[in-house]
Amino acid sequence: MDYSEIYRSKLMTAAQAATQVDSGWVLGMDAAPTQADGIIAAVTEHVKNSGVHDVKVHMMLDGYPYEFFTSDALNGKINGVSWFSSGGARKAVNGGYADLIPGYYRDMPASIRANYEYDAFCISVSPMDSHGYFSLATTSSYSEAMIDKAKRIFVEVNKYQPRCLCGTQIHVSKVSAIVENDHPLPVLKPNVLDDVSSTIGGYIAEQIPDGACIQLGIGAIPDATGMALKTKHDLGIHTEMFTDSMVELIECGAVNNSKKQIHRGKSVATFAFGSQRIYDYINYNPCIEILPVDYVND
Repeated sequence: MDYSEIYRSKLMTAAQAATQVDSGWVLGMDAAPTQADGIIAAVTEHVKNSGVHDVKVHMMLDGYPYEFFTSDALNGKINGVSWFSSGGARKAVNGGYADLIPGYYRDMPASIRANYEYDAFCISVSPMDSHGYFSLATTSSYSEAMIDKAKRIFVEVNKYQPRCLCGTQIHVSKVSAIVENDHPLPVLKPNVLDDVSSTIGGYIAEQIPDGACIQLGIGAIPDATGMALKTKHDLGIHTEMFTDSMVELIECGAVNNSKKQIHRGKSVATFAFGSQRIYDYINYNPCIEILPVDYVND
């Protein structure tokens, strides 16, 4: 079946999608690389130039300089709600014009399903495939839960989004609005590995045996630990965040996932965030699984 006609029938500008947003709406997004920055910018302009108010935007790990996080001028009109904050959200939360929902990452999908409803889930996706599916690309974390609790889905198609073959997919028939917005994904600045972080990373690596399964996070010490593991053998990856150092470990042969008890042969993460090298690496890579955090935690 050719799904291009369905695609075209739902294609619109970000401004057209934004006009659907009304007072009291709650919008949901996932982590930084898959946030629909074009749609949210258009929603912000719509709110600024209309009587719409009390719009909430839920997200994790804000990856763009959203206006409602950079200034309190929109307080009461549109506010951010952070499930885990980067610098922009932290500033707004500390300033009293954004909210923070604390909790364990692994519990977020269950909390969303039990306690929240979304008027729209907004997500940046890779281009549609021949079967009518959009890949959620770099992030699965709690997207599936938000999709389950959303009245409608707005997708922002970006040719720079990698296609993850194993993550959550959205079919074009389930989508309410399609916006095209091509631009490179946000990247993290590389950490500088000084003597202290390298020394600590080395001490940590000494305690990790061959065949171990690892998780690494954000920061100089996790990066230094990853680099110090390059002499190990048969490591596996089952992690929250897929990092640049993990690409290094796979490519040098230290990671082969051969000893894992589950998902053997695959590197598993809930989201990938870092350099362009990461996004290129996970693109169409059948050995990388980007899965919801409640799956990864099981």
